[in-house]
Amino acid sequence: MKEAITSLLLIALAQVAFGQVLAPNLQDESLWYLQNREVSKNYGNGVILNAAEGDGMMVLQDYTFNSGTIEFEVKGEDRQGASFVGLAFNIQDDTEYETFYFRPFNFQNEDRKTHSVQYTYNPDFPWEVLRTKFPGKYENLLDPAPDPNGWFHVRITIDKGQIKAFVNHQTKPSLEVQSLSKNEDGKIGIWVGNGSKGEFRNLKITSH
Repeated sequence: MKEAITSLLLIALAQVAFGQVLAPNLQDESLWYLQNREVSKNYGNGVILNAAEGDGMMVLQDYTFNSGTIEFEVKGEDRQGASFVGLAFNIQDDTEYETFYFRPFNFQNEDRKTHSVQYTYNPDFPWEVLRTKFPGKYENLLDPAPDPNGWFHVRITIDKGQIKAFVNHQTKPSLEVQSLSKNEDGKIGIWVGNGSKGEFRNLKITSH
């Protein structure tokens, strides 16, 4: 019965003009699996992933995403080198996936603000490789810069390998890249980096 209810929750999609909208409950443990993190519930519909060594994520089960829009709100910390928060997508397994993530401690740092938002494709193209081989192509600043200790809204669009990230309802993308992965679809998860905790709420997925 529990499996049937879970399936119904995942299939209960609201039809909209250009696709299907899914707003999975972040606090419903039956919809998610954890990798290298523990989760606690936040106020409202939010969750907190704890800090731990290595990257970690909470992945939506029984759902595959190809193209469309992913929106959520996220909160990190103004802790130098210890706050990496964002989205994992095109997840094939625990090691192969793409990310769009943020470094809140760089948001208002004049010397490092161009390293505020980052794209990666793991394991082949982590941030170190991309920064060395393609400086400035796969990371960027946020303008205007959000509060590094506050909530901010993220909208990521994915269409035929073209990926754009919009922050706090800006009309111009903060970062636009072409996917480095050859995979056309995969799972979606909220993601935190090495030594980082993150707070997430109001996830919405619109598939095309």
